[in-house]
Amino acid sequence: MPISSEGVGQILAQYERFGWTLERVLLSSETAKTFENRVDEFFGGCDLRSSDIDAAWFSRPNEQGQTAWELRALNENPFALVEVVDSDISDVELNSVFEQTESHLRERLVYRARDH
Repeated sequence: MPISSEGVGQILAQYERFGWTLERVLLSSETAKTFENRVDEFFGGCDLRSSDIDAAWFSRPNEQGQTAWELRALNENPFALVEVVDSDISDVELNSVFEQTESHLRERLVYRARDH
């Protein structure tokens, strides 16, 4: 069962309170339907992608000239993966980090679903 739009709103608000910026959202078609045509309004025009997982990428720069990227599963159970990269990373390298991290999250979500 997909997370409610209210549940996603709580996750987004929590990250915003701690200084994270929403950068990219991955949504399954099933979850996208729960937003009742409010997807763009809800996610503020960030990079929205169709996916087989529901997750959001947040970024936050640190004092060492790097950027922390957190991929948070959009479900009721808090679970996220963090990658820290140099701020001057190329787009190609950053997209590779995204793909690898999304793959790891996918694996973890499948593993967690089997255990519960």
